[in-house]
Amino acid sequence: MTRLLRCKVCGYIIKESKLGEKCPACGVPKTAFEPYKEKVSEKRKKILDLEIHPILTHFTVGFSIFSFVLTLLTLIFPTFYRNEILSTVVILNVSLPIFVDLTLMSGILDGKIRFKRIITIQHIKKMIIGSVLLALAISIGVISFFLPTETILIPLVFISLFCVVCAGLLGLIGRSLKCIAFPN
Repeated sequence: MTRLLRCKVCGYIIKESKLGEKCPACGVPKTAFEPYKEKVSEKRKKILDLEIHPILTHFTVGFSIFSFVLTLLTLIFPTFYRNEILSTVVILNVSLPIFVDLTLMSGILDGKIRFKRIITIQHIKKMIIGSVLLALAISIGVISFFLPTETILIPLVFISLFCVVCAGLLGLIGRSLKCIAFPN
């Protein structure tokens, strides 16, 4: 069985066999480490170790940012690869609701596995902001799919900017939840 160690200074957890002379996170000597025992069942740990929610979150954030930047680029430089950029924006915007929905569902699953209950204030905030992001993503996807993109660039810039803001807020809340101890 793999023995885990935890840095007393920063809380970094590492396999004993991987630890060098210093903590890879904060640089203190290896003497600052103490034995650590996982507080989550093996079954729950296997699911969490897949990192499904964080991976899907990166797609959502990336699609939101690229949609905003490319749409803005088309407004600023209207002749610079316009058709190619607009085609890319449409693909991103039509794909965005799918990834937001998958991210929202994986976040709920992750929360239930990680915390067993997701009715804390932080989780509720994440679900509300995630729902707003999903509504924005659906609207941007529908608009991009059914309307000529070149005629709706300004609304697309604003909607995609709101998507980026929502994704950023979700990331900030998620970061604060990441360090919470697992329930037994």
